[in-house]
Amino acid sequence: MNCWTIRDVSPGEGCHDILGVPSGPNPFRVDTKELRRNFLKAQQACHPDMWSARGEKERLLAERLSSRVNDAYKTLQEPIPRAQYLLELQGLGIQEEEPPLEDLEALSEVMETMEEIDTSADKATLDNIKHHNDAQMNETIADLEGAFDVPDYNKAKAELIRLIYWDRIDKGIKHKMHQFH
Repeated sequence: MNCWTIRDVSPGEGCHDILGVPSGPNPFRVDTKELRRNFLKAQQACHPDMWSARGEKERLLAERLSSRVNDAYKTLQEPIPRAQYLLELQGLGIQEEEPPLEDLEALSEVMETMEEIDTSADKATLDNIKHHNDAQMNETIADLEGAFDVPDYNKAKAELIRLIYWDRIDKGIKHKMHQFH
């Protein structure tokens, strides 16, 4: 093994492979501490500055690798992009920026919660909404993990859409909280 060689990653190598984290038995389940450790090691090994003295070819390859490592990390780090990626691998990716929420009960709850956020007059109300929404998000993430465990990709897609809406509520809460500072 030569420590001063660099090789390209094949186009077929997935995010889990690039960062050396297990993709099985459930590819949605990722040890985020291991992911972070492996990301930092990979970035250190392929950082373009480390390869600039070796020549233009190596520096350009390092830039491509560094970009792939960054993309893989961003994809696996958070539940929404991770689930989107895994569903895309199954041909079930979500193309719309605002996918339809077919669960009418959940849709009604989302609309009511967004209205509560818009009309909330104090931080305590927002804290209560956030507490409830955090529980919804955690429950949905657990359901999403369970759907990938089976695997039931259609259920995973439905849970991902629900999670996208809970995430929008979370962002709405954070935005409104800034108005109270």
